[in-house]
Amino acid sequence: GRGWAPDTTIVLHLPRGKHGLVARDGAMLAQASRTLTVQLPQGTMLRLQQWLAELGYLPLRWTPTEGARAGRGWDSVYQPPTGQFTWRYTAVPTALKSLWNPRYWTAMTQAAVIAFQHQQ
Repeated sequence: GRGWAPDTTIVLHLPRGKHGLVARDGAMLAQASRTLTVQLPQGTMLRLQQWLAELGYLPLRWTPTEGARAGRGWDSVYQPPTGQFTWRYTAVPTALKSLWNPRYWTAMTQAAVIAFQHQQ
């Protein structure tokens, strides 16, 4: 992939002088070297849950809305495609259903993440 992953800290060191940044007019960074730090935001919980459902780690299916953009790249982590979750099984116990809440970190989402991590 290209770019940085969500929830990443990026540190850029900008040296001065002839090895540093040079403006279009040839001017160089006059001050001492600078370090810039940027923290990228986390992705959305909803997109994590969509991916876990697509990969079979949740007892739910996720189906994108017809015409929704594919959302396969990193950009979809911030703006998840629209769609619907449905249970994979017909007789889902109430206790299991109570563990599911889209958009929130629940015991079910945590278990799916742990299962995914152990497969990698």
